[in-house]
Amino acid sequence: MKWDVRACLSGTAGVFLGVISVAIAATHRASPDFPPTSIDLFYHRLGITGFFLVFASAIAVFFAAVSFSGRFAASAASIAGTIFLAVSAMIWIFCTAFRPSADLWTVIFLVPFMLAIVSGTLLLFVGLARYAVARLRS
Repeated sequence: MKWDVRACLSGTAGVFLGVISVAIAATHRASPDFPPTSIDLFYHRLGITGFFLVFASAIAVFFAAVSFSGRFAASAASIAGTIFLAVSAMIWIFCTAFRPSADLWTVIFLVPFMLAIVSGTLLLFVGLARYAVARLRS
């Protein structure tokens, strides 16, 4: 398996795990009247780790899409771009059906949604550009 496929799969899994950990950490509410307990610190660190994991995984998936755009032929790049855009549509449908709270909006919706849109648009543009260049050459 090539490095970009591994980066795409591990980045997707990282975004998924990061979103889950941030959602779990956001549901835990500490009492403002008492000092933080060890479980409060655990949830706080879980949320920070989730944020870092989402953003690092998003960068890995984007670089995998850049590598795919250099490696794939025109039809394969267009298909991969369409798949990325379909994932962004599924994220949109999910977030309109189950509205995240204000503190989760960025991590759960915007980062994966923008990642899928940017990666899909890049791959679709590269596929269409390669197709147009091939048609002009022949």
